[in-house]
Amino acid sequence: MTENEMKEIKEEGNQWEEIKDADLFEFKKEGDSIEGQLISTENNVGIHKSKMHSLKQSNGKMIKIWGSKILDDKLMSITFGTQIKIVYEGDIQPDKGNAYHDFKVYKQNQKGEA
Repeated sequence: MTENEMKEIKEEGNQWEEIKDADLFEFKKEGDSIEGQLISTENNVGIHKSKMHSLKQSNGKMIKIWGSKILDDKLMSITFGTQIKIVYEGDIQPDKGNAYHDFKVYKQNQKGEA
């Protein structure tokens, strides 16, 4: 849309705001965390067919995070619209098998919930 077209739209009383892509948040070190309202989960994203979770932060900013087996399993039981906090616990190396990323996931209790 050209600048003149935008001017015409504003003159008609309409306001337009660009919809921007969500930022990607990456957990890099132990203790990294993110909070927000769980908005959606996309399946089969990218070449590894991973999940991607979208959070809306309190400032209105949309953030996306890549899923992992551990994180996906923990988020599966959370209803969209719930306020959550995800804390990266670092890489765990079990006695047998491959290392994996570990997370703690917290949800904000609604009034009346124990």
